[in-house]
Amino acid sequence: GDRCLFVGNIDPVTPFFKAIDISINTAEMEILSMSLCEAQACGKPTLAYAVGGNPEALPDAWCTVPFGDIGELEGKAAALVADVERRRTLGHQAYQHIRRHFDAPVLAERQAAIYREVMRKRLNGATP
Repeated sequence: GDRCLFVGNIDPVTPFFKAIDISINTAEMEILSMSLCEAQACGKPTLAYAVGGNPEALPDAWCTVPFGDIGELEGKAAALVADVERRRTLGHQAYQHIRRHFDAPVLAERQAAIYREVMRKRLNGATP
């Protein structure tokens, strides 16, 4: 109603993430949520349930809550709404975390390292 607007699919999503103050992901299961990564790449503090890969995708354990704990999720969101400096700090940490761990060149290098290790073992006669 007057507090929430369901906007549906947004493409491209970057302008949306740049316009919001906080991102909240309530998915039941995520291996690596693109929406978590995209929001953080835009410097937005992001909250999510501690399911799947969400804890690793977020810069701080404070950003997660147990699945289904709406009260804790609401409390953390309210804390971020009320504290501009905390919101900015967490948004900066989120941006740094995503760039350091999930940026495309970082992921490509991790994958290449796996391939190099497999090939090294094969060339040395070991089975991977």
